Amino acid sequence: MAEAGRTRDELLAMRCKLGEPLAFQELVETMERRLFYYVRRFLDDDDEAADVLQEVWLTVFQKVRRLKDAGALRPWIYRVAHDRAISRFRHNQKEPAADADPLDAVAEEVVEPDWDRLDARRVHEALGGLSATHREALVLYFIEGMTYDEIGQVTGASLGLVKSRLHYAKKSLRARLESEHREGRDA
Repeated sequence: MAEAGRTRDELLAMRCKLGEPLAFQELVETMERRLFYYVRRFLDDDDEAADVLQEVWLTVFQKVRRLKDAGALRPWIYRVAHDRAISRFRHNQKEPAADADPLDAVAEEVVEPDWDRLDARRVHEALGGLSATHREALVLYFIEGMTYDEIGQVTGASLGLVKSRLHYAKKSLRARLESEHREGRDA
C-alpha cells in the first residue's frame, strides 16, 4: 500500500479511537467493498459474506478504541475478517469457493488502467482456481498492497511462510493464465 494510504488509515484509526462520530462511517465506506471481496473469496455466497462482514464491523466497532498501533488498522481489520470467514467456513464444512465470481465493482477498482475488463475477469477466474491460502496471499499482497509482515499478521503465518505462499501462488496463477491463453489460441 502506498505511504499516503497508510497515513490515511493511521489518521482514520486515531479518529475512531477518539470516538469521532463520522470516523467509523468513513472507515466502513473506505474498506467495505474490498473487505467484502476478501471475505467472499472464502465463502460460497454473497449473503454469507455479507453476514460475516457485519460480524467484522461489529467487532471492529467494539474494539477499535483498544487498538494499540493505529498504523496496524488495516491488517488488524483483515485479521478479524480472516478469523470470522475461516470460522464460518469451518462451521459450514465446505471448501472455499474456487469458482466464485468476483464483484464487478471491486474488479473495476483493482484493474490496472491498461487492462480491459476481460483481462481482469481472467485473472479473477484464475484466482478462483487456486488454493484458499494462495488466493488469500495474492489478494492481500496485490489487491490490498500489504507487506509480508502485514500478511503474516492477518493470516498468522511466519514471514518465511508468507514469502513461500506468495512465490507458489504467483507461479500457480501464472501457469493457470498461460494455460488458459494457450487453450484460447487453440480453440
